[in-house]
Amino acid sequence: MTFLPVSRISGDVAPGGDAIHLRIEAGADASNFRLGPSDVSSLVRMLLTLVSMASEPDVGTADAPSPGAAPLLAASLSIGETTDGQALLGIEVGCVELALSVPQTALAELAYAMLAASAGRRLPT
Repeated sequence: MTFLPVSRISGDVAPGGDAIHLRIEAGADASNFRLGPSDVSSLVRMLLTLVSMASEPDVGTADAPSPGAAPLLAASLSIGETTDGQALLGIEVGCVELALSVPQTALAELAYAMLAASAGRRLPT
């Protein structure tokens, strides 16, 4: 079996709002999928887990929890704002960077939590 690189992924919400339509194109081939909203979380988690494994093949998994509950290995976290004031939480997993919208009021709490977590670790000087 030959695997073609994916050239484009597009999608939209079904007219009734009850499903997500995805179209995955690879070369001249295209496949269409219909996902229930509850399936999206599992798909995203699976993709992030796979990209994490592909990006960091030397990470041991002997003591890891079961695959359904395995933590994702975040390479970095960041917080910030867009030019229009939207609060964002950035998470890098493997070679994927995610930007999640968070309530503006949560920025200070996130910043303090990140500072507290990093202060508890000894960094090389």
